[in-house]
Amino acid sequence: MFASKDDSIHENNDYISNDFISSLALCNDIIKQFSNPQISTTQKYCLFLDIDGTISEFHPNPNLSFIASSIIEDLQILKKSEITVLFVTGRSMQDATRLLSPLDVPIAATHGLELRTQIDSHIQSPSKWQDFNKVLKDLEAACRPYPNLRIEQKKYAIALHYREAPQYADIAQDIMHQLHAKYSDLKLNQGKFVFELMLKDADKGQAILKLIDQLTLQSLIPIFIGDDQTDESGFKVIRELNGISIKVGEGATFAQYRLKDVSAVREFIHLLKTFALKQKNQIPKYLHNEEHRHV
Repeated sequence: MFASKDDSIHENNDYISNDFISSLALCNDIIKQFSNPQISTTQKYCLFLDIDGTISEFHPNPNLSFIASSIIEDLQILKKSEITVLFVTGRSMQDATRLLSPLDVPIAATHGLELRTQIDSHIQSPSKWQDFNKVLKDLEAACRPYPNLRIEQKKYAIALHYREAPQYADIAQDIMHQLHAKYSDLKLNQGKFVFELMLKDADKGQAILKLIDQLTLQSLIPIFIGDDQTDESGFKVIRELNGISIKVGEGATFAQYRLKDVSAVREFIHLLKTFALKQKNQIPKYLHNEEHRHV
C-alpha cells in the first residue's frame, strides 16, 4: 500500500535517521505516493494522533496543557472532508475528551486501556484491573521527601512526572522501579519526563489495531503521528500495515518520517486539510510554498 523511502531499513527493523522533513515536503510526499485521478484520495486515509508533544505543547503541570483552537478547527474540517481522525493517547479518557472538545472522534485513551468510538458511545475498558489506591498510597509515601514530583492517578494507571524537577529523574526512576518490583503484575513505561505503572494490556499499537477493526478502516491508509517512546509500538503496527509513521522531535524511532516539533505537526495538519479540500473540489492537488502557513 505504502512504499517506504528505504524499504531495507524497515525490513531490518532498524531505526531511521535523525533528519527532519518540512511539513510541506511531507504532505506533498504523501500526496505523490497516493495521487490517482480515478480515486477520491480523501477517502483513503485515516489519521491517528497522539496529544501531548504532538498537537499540544508539554506543560510542567499536565492539567494546564491545551490544544490550540486552530488545530481543533482544522481537524473538524478534515473530518468533514472524509478523512477519519482518531486519537491514541496516554491521557485518561476524561482528560482526552476535555482537551479535544468539541471534537467528536474515536479515542483510545490510557495507552489503549480505554476505548470509545464516538463521544456518546460506551467506553470499552478492562473487565478486571488492579486497585491503584494501594499503589497510590505507596507512591505518595515514597515521594513525600520530593514535593516537586507530580503524581497523576488514572483509573487503570498511575504516573510520576518529573518535568518540574528534572534533577530528580534518577530518584523518580528508582521510586517507580521499586514500586514495579512490588506490583510486578503491572507494566512500567517510561515517557518524556514521566514513569507510569499501568495494566499490562496497555499498548498503543494494539489500540490502533482495535480501532481499525471496530470501525472497519482496513481499506484506508493509516497515518500515525506521535512523539514518545510509548508511540513506538504504534509506529511498528503502522509500518506492518504499510501506512505512514511520523515521529515528532529527536530520539531513536521506527517511524519513517520525522517532524521537528508541535508547530510542524500543526502545520502539516493544516496542509493536509488544504489538500483534502482541494481534492474534494477537484482542483490541482499539489501544495506550494504560498500555501505554507506558520502556526
